Amino acid sequence: MGSGTHDAFGWWLKDAWESNGAPEVSERLSGTKKFSYVIVGGGFTGMWAALSLARRVPPDSICIVESEICGTGPSGRNGGFADSLVHAMPRVIKESGSAPAARLLKASEDAVADIGRWAAEAGEDIWFRPVGQMIVNCGRGLEAVEACRAISRPDALVPLSKDEVNQRCFSPVFENGAIVPGAATVNPGRLSMALRRELLKLGVRLFEQTRVTALSSNSSGVQVRTADGLVQAAQGILAAGAGSTSFRGLKRELTLTSSHIVMTEPVPELIESLGWGDGVAVTDARHLVHYFRPTPDGRVLFGWGGGRIASGVRPSSRDSIDAGVVAQVRKDLVRFFPGLGGVEIAHSWGGPVDASPRHLPGLRAFAPGWHAAFGYTGNGVGPSRLCGDALADLSLGEFGPDHGAAPLLLSTPKRLPPEPFRRWGGELIRRGIDSQERAGERGASAGALARGLAGIPDRLGYRIGR
Repeated sequence: MGSGTHDAFGWWLKDAWESNGAPEVSERLSGTKKFSYVIVGGGFTGMWAALSLARRVPPDSICIVESEICGTGPSGRNGGFADSLVHAMPRVIKESGSAPAARLLKASEDAVADIGRWAAEAGEDIWFRPVGQMIVNCGRGLEAVEACRAISRPDALVPLSKDEVNQRCFSPVFENGAIVPGAATVNPGRLSMALRRELLKLGVRLFEQTRVTALSSNSSGVQVRTADGLVQAAQGILAAGAGSTSFRGLKRELTLTSSHIVMTEPVPELIESLGWGDGVAVTDARHLVHYFRPTPDGRVLFGWGGGRIASGVRPSSRDSIDAGVVAQVRKDLVRFFPGLGGVEIAHSWGGPVDASPRHLPGLRAFAPGWHAAFGYTGNGVGPSRLCGDALADLSLGEFGPDHGAAPLLLSTPKRLPPEPFRRWGGELIRRGIDSQERAGERGASAGALARGLAGIPDRLGYRIGR
């Protein structure tokens, strides 16, 4: 099994650039600029927020400040699973009540459908496929089935027997499962580049390859400082993903971990032999989740959300290009699908994930004039549409208590330990969880130390995995 290309960008962006050309930097910020709305971060959340604002205010009153090129960070290189927040229903019911939970579930499902609708109206082929998502080997994951029934939405997450699971996608390691009919898959590279093109066409200003050094507020609004410039605006939105930990007020609300992916060469005959022809997306119910899906051109993507905890507030190159973790992902791919043992790997990549202790994205007013969205914990393609719209509504004063995203709005966020304890402790817990889960898959019991480490998050009230 060859190794193919291993880099920090991934196959999706390569495909998008081959289809429509690699983007050139729109503009770098220099000097002082004034806008009504400034968005820090040009990933899915920031771009959806800009598009939502642009429907209601002049587009040239909006700007995005992005450290790379918009859409080339994690938004362009994830697994392309556009799912709802159905898995979070047990926690949302407990924290917010049944009616807000039902509204959030519906809003998150609508957000997925809206991605496909937007792409169709824009004439963009983003490989949107409303194929659903199958969760296998559920264990405690089935608690969400009961939660959906409790809010009169049993159709949102439907249990499957082992036979029903394997009819959709066969693997010798699969047991029972559940299906999320409202989920979809996309090519995230094509989606991110399509959003960027739309913003430029509308006239939203994109300041790219411009690293923000400070955010602030004063009596006249908000300010964004960079090495060579300053943006002054009435309202600010922070949509920086893993970069959110760089800013005061959010440093202790996130952990940075990493997720890594391998992509095979086209194997359409093997995909058909597995009964996987409908292209359903699949995850397991591990804490350190495996996720996998076929592509419309017959490749298999296989990822693992169990990469190392990142050091400090900025991820290193190792978090994107970690040969050891990629080797483990390749082993897991063949364990799940032995027929892929001799297939070439065309591309492998990884990247940082902003992990929330609630395992839910959060919305928060963290300074006067500033609203942020963060903490997608590897589940951001669909919810980023919901949160982007919510950030626009918050900025415009149109976010009320019955808003679909209201349960995501944090007033007293859960805080994590400071560095270096967050990284060291997080890494020990990660290893304990991985040891426990791999032992369980072999039908064995992990050692006492691994079990003790794996149990720490629950004792502290932190949610790891679904």
